[in-house]
Amino acid sequence: MILAEARAIAEEIVRKLAPHCYRCEIAGSIRREKPDVHDIEIVCSPRSGKPLQMELFEESCLLSLMKMQVHCDDFADAVRSLGMVKAGKPNTGKYIKVDRGVICIDLFCADVGNYGLIKFIRTGSAEYVKNVFGHLLPGAPVSRGGWLYRSDGRPINTPDELDVFRALYLRWQEPKEREV
Repeated sequence: MILAEARAIAEEIVRKLAPHCYRCEIAGSIRREKPDVHDIEIVCSPRSGKPLQMELFEESCLLSLMKMQVHCDDFADAVRSLGMVKAGKPNTGKYIKVDRGVICIDLFCADVGNYGLIKFIRTGSAEYVKNVFGHLLPGAPVSRGGWLYRSDGRPINTPDELDVFRALYLRWQEPKEREV
């Protein structure tokens, strides 16, 4: 799908989800302004609220959503309105996959304290992120389970993407510059 079409869909998704989130932003190849987009990646930090009514989701994704501990009926309703919900949990962050037919939507739910790292990872490119973490000096922060950790095991809060660059002693790079 061309960038302009994908961006329009992504902006519509952000408009639907944002009222139910502390933050909700476009990531991935759209953020990097790639002319050809294969999927839409959104990073969000859902607001807590009433316990999620799990019976409203399909059985196939029930267990994954329980593990995510997303607690907001309005957020769940907004996600369901996007298309057919499928869920999983990759190595970095909480994950919801929505099949919209013409394009897949990947939602990455972050905590307020690791939002910046999840946005950094999900903005990519995958090769860029692998290169960054593959060339860190010994004793540098490591990424595990969607968080950065100091060498002594203490987590590093990264509420903003700039916090990731600072923690890793990197200069800021615009998303469209993040290619290897």
